[in-house]
Amino acid sequence: MRKSIDALSYLVEPLLAQKPNSGNLFVFVGRDRQKVRCLYWDRTGFALWYN
Repeated sequence: MRKSIDALSYLVEPLLAQKPNSGNLFVFVGRDRQKVRCLYWDRTGFALWYN
């Protein structure tokens, strides 16, 4: 889970065939299933929630 907001947004389009600024919530889970990152576009920019 070393990827930044930019790197995660670049992964969305080729892997999921969706636009990163579509307003959908994209959830990324680490290999060990202990870390979660959620990427979301609100009208002012990207938001990243992580735990």
